[in-house]
Amino acid sequence: MNFFRKDPPPPADDALPPFSGRDTPVERALADTCMHSDLRFILSYRFLRGEGLEIGALHFPLPVAPGVSVKYYDYRTREENIRRFPELDPAKIVHTDYVGEGEKLELIAPASLDFLIANHMVEHCQDVIGTLKLFFSKLRPEGVLFISLPDLRYTFDYRRAPTPYEHLERDYREGPAVSLYSHYRDVLASWTPSQVREVRELNDGSIEPLEEPAFHEKIRGKHVDWHFHTWTQLEIVELFVELRRRHDIAFEIESMGRNGIEFIAVLRKTAVESRDRNAPLPTPAPSASPP
Repeated sequence: MNFFRKDPPPPADDALPPFSGRDTPVERALADTCMHSDLRFILSYRFLRGEGLEIGALHFPLPVAPGVSVKYYDYRTREENIRRFPELDPAKIVHTDYVGEGEKLELIAPASLDFLIANHMVEHCQDVIGTLKLFFSKLRPEGVLFISLPDLRYTFDYRRAPTPYEHLERDYREGPAVSLYSHYRDVLASWTPSQVREVRELNDGSIEPLEEPAFHEKIRGKHVDWHFHTWTQLEIVELFVELRRRHDIAFEIESMGRNGIEFIAVLRKTAVESRDRNAPLPTPAPSASPP
């Protein structure tokens, strides 16, 4: 079962998709394929080429087209992930090619990737804007950034409020430490005890919040892996629009769309075309006289 796909009920005979012919088997098959295909798969095959990287794939790596090469980056080795997640099928957990922080990518050279995949990873980043700018720096010109983010309304974050864009700007300008304690309190107040495993470990098993000085003392030197930020699809679109507008990052939006509980963005690192609107229009060449 694909967790990221919500299969709609079969349409009534009088409610077929507009591109589906009632009496054409090929058209019916095409309509069924389009309605029930996972958007991740479609966009991956459409836009990813060459050699790239996926961050935090764990047991659910993005399928890629034949001939496309992917390496995997995680802050744990495969063996550590198997021990950490005994509920997952170990055969599905990917080999970690690079062990390091996904928000830093310290083992990846600048402008060295044809594509970078970050599915359900950016919500775990404390400095979202800084991380996205870093991602673009690792791409070659015309490289593709493939990102999916969960829509909080369909996940265990549903009790939380969407993160305003200005919050992300503050984290970027002042450093994410200014928000860390408020994120911690938000997670404790919104998630069930079974969902706050790493927070409870920090609290020595308790779900009662620590006082702020005690929290910062406990957190020092630890890797924390929570959903620091949450969005609905509207805030996700705003994030990428404002990122280009405010941070002078040249990219084009190849595709965006909802895919079940998540929202996918495919962005291409490229020079954004601009025109001088005050420049005179070119004079058309005179048409040739008929013989």
